[in-house]
Amino acid sequence: MKIKEIVVNEIIKRMESGKLIWQCPYFFKQKQNYISKKPYRGINRWILADYSDSYYLTFNQIKKLNGTLKKGSKGIKVIFWKNVDNSENAEKDYWLLRYYIVFKQSDITGIDFKTEAQNSEAKCIESIDSDIAKTGAIIENKNCIPHYNTLSNIIGIPNKNQFKTTLDYYATLFHELIHWTGGASNLNRFKKEDNLILSNKESYSKEELVAEIGSAMLNNFYNLKPDYKNNAAYIQSWITYLKNNQNEIFSAASKSEKAFNFIQEKIN
Repeated sequence: MKIKEIVVNEIIKRMESGKLIWQCPYFFKQKQNYISKKPYRGINRWILADYSDSYYLTFNQIKKLNGTLKKGSKGIKVIFWKNVDNSENAEKDYWLLRYYIVFKQSDITGIDFKTEAQNSEAKCIESIDSDIAKTGAIIENKNCIPHYNTLSNIIGIPNKNQFKTTLDYYATLFHELIHWTGGASNLNRFKKEDNLILSNKESYSKEELVAEIGSAMLNNFYNLKPDYKNNAAYIQSWITYLKNNQNEIFSAASKSEKAFNFIQEKIN
């Protein structure tokens, strides 16, 4: 089985249990390799989402630190892209998707994990409006269906009092804000023919997945927990889509990460 199939099947398995994997409560907690201290990014966030451990090590790293694995410990596949050098023609270099096995710190003995206090990235809700203003996004509050217009580069969204809760308002606004990052003057994610986001079903499905994931990342950043639409039909639609479009989960993970980082750069 190819690594893409392994990862997508695992994500679908979790979704079939009744949840959207990118809405896991541990989604934004920093998971990192204990030696390199580099946080796992992209789709690896999801692969490690159900584990509360902060640090992970490969088997060889455990041996190097004189540690021991507990009996019955199971490794976790973490993916990476490997550049293959074509010595005969540099223009034909290519990338291969690979994985390596890591083990969580709770399965390791003999190593004194010095858990460094991580700075809380959560902010109070009062700061959200101020932060969004810093992005430069133009937002019109009016009686309309929430949307982002690729031609005018404007977000349209109802007023807060038209939503059931304030959390619902911000979850919706975050979704549209991720769409906004794809505008021509920002990350330029859309094709010229994509009018009002989404002139065809394929473009719509791809971009909606990016916006869903990016919105979840922003909600986690601000420590907001809106009531997600985790009904059976909603989850089933994503399961069906991912089964038929395995590459999209990797592409969406990368694009949502870039969108989130783009907003953070504007805020800071």
